Amino acid sequence: MLTVACALIGSACWLTIATSIGLPVSTTHSIVGGTISAGIAAGGASGVIWGWNGVSQIIASWFITPVLARCIAAVVFIISKLLVLKVKSLERSIKNALLLVGFLVFATFSILTMLIVWEGSPNLHLDNLSGTETAVSIILTGAVACAVYLIFFYPYYRRKILDQDWTLKLVDILRGPVFYFKSTDNIPPMPEGHELTIDYYEGRRVEEETPRTEDEENKIADTVSSSSTDNILREAKDATVQETNLVKIEYSAEEKMTTRQYWWSLLKQGPKNGLC
Repeated sequence: MLTVACALIGSACWLTIATSIGLPVSTTHSIVGGTISAGIAAGGASGVIWGWNGVSQIIASWFITPVLARCIAAVVFIISKLLVLKVKSLERSIKNALLLVGFLVFATFSILTMLIVWEGSPNLHLDNLSGTETAVSIILTGAVACAVYLIFFYPYYRRKILDQDWTLKLVDILRGPVFYFKSTDNIPPMPEGHELTIDYYEGRRVEEETPRTEDEENKIADTVSSSSTDNILREAKDATVQETNLVKIEYSAEEKMTTRQYWWSLLKQGPKNGLC
């Protein structure tokens, strides 16, 4: 009990310090490190299971998980890109997107069920299930969740977005099956300024520039020309100042030389610097 308390205190202190200075830390990594350290302090290094059934498996998962997550994310993005983003027809693209959500619902609930079956509470006795029963429970749970989406949510959003039925409210999701058979001819015209969905890009778009008149173009050209001239004059002045400073530096260096050193340096420079 004391060992666990020390591990919790150590990980909590580290998380507090790291968070206060803005370090990207992981709670899982911290508690694992705290537990290992507390175990070593309590019973020595021999009291920690370093093999694959212990610490090694945890550390390996830290490297394997990002790679697998990257691969899965890449597959999902490619599918979304081909079925939704690359489709030229807007109507077809929206339909594909809504159907793709059903697939994602199936995958999400299946994965969550798998985690519950494998890592759930021992009181549920889920570890007594056979391999076939586990697979069936995982697929069945995902299928039920996907069916709920296709029966209630999919027809609701299809009618609201594609058919632009602005009269629908969130509670109308319960009427989802009806929308498969309900005609769209009786949808009233949408009022001006009404938005079907929330515009999350509002205030973040770059406003399109209005076409400039000929006078405005001439003013801009004159401004650019004058600014370019000013820049050229300024650069020439800066170059002159730099040359003057360079000459001063050379003169100051030459003043420190003896006569013999000065003439010897001129001989080394050659005729390009005005010796001959």
